[in-house]
Amino acid sequence: MNKSDTVTELSAALAKAQAGIANAAKEGVNANPHFKHNYATLKSVWAVCKIPLTENGLSVVQSPEFDGQSVKVTTTLLHKTGQWIESTITMPVKKLDCQGIGSAITYARRYALAAMVGVAPDGDDDDGEAAVNHHQKTQQPANQQQTQQQQQRQPAQQQTQGEKTDSQKVNAFLKAANCQSKEDADLVLDFVAPGHTTETVKNPEIASFVLASIKDKLNFGLFKPETVLGIARAAADAADAF
Repeated sequence: MNKSDTVTELSAALAKAQAGIANAAKEGVNANPHFKHNYATLKSVWAVCKIPLTENGLSVVQSPEFDGQSVKVTTTLLHKTGQWIESTITMPVKKLDCQGIGSAITYARRYALAAMVGVAPDGDDDDGEAAVNHHQKTQQPANQQQTQQQQQRQPAQQQTQGEKTDSQKVNAFLKAANCQSKEDADLVLDFVAPGHTTETVKNPEIASFVLASIKDKLNFGLFKPETVLGIARAAADAADAF
């Protein structure tokens, strides 16, 4: 993150603006019929922050770039005094055509804008929880009737399972992402929470951090469970090219 020599006035103005910024409505719905995941669109993020920012002398400029493999969006928060803060987000492009590039830019703009001004999607925790537990909730047994009969024979105490740990929830997300190997899982984890692997998430505190990162990115539509592995591979290929 870069900034002007002083951001005193900007910081005070942003604090006032954030008092008037509401949660962004989740207007977007992905096309996967098996996993109805709602997310905050770029339009809904702008809708809740534009007026509070303007009323406090703040404006936002977002500048996209494309290097042939990934897009970069630099988001600059400006104050009427000339003070500024900016950050850059890089987003891999899975499909190198106009639609793929445009989608990556929109993802990056939405995520960066929300992070810069402090916009949270409405119902953040509920949606993230649904996303990471999607695999367990939708996976059907090979012989459902036999499974039901087995459950009926089990004592009532065994039918009631406790709350899943954060490590288990992370593993559920990796299964939903169709990770077929440890290498796949490590690649996805390093993409959603850089520096972390299947070994590090065995630590409960680290698992909680990684889970929060997954929920955050899911809720802003940065990826979906069924696409994250492909995006992570594209990001790794782009990094290897430099």
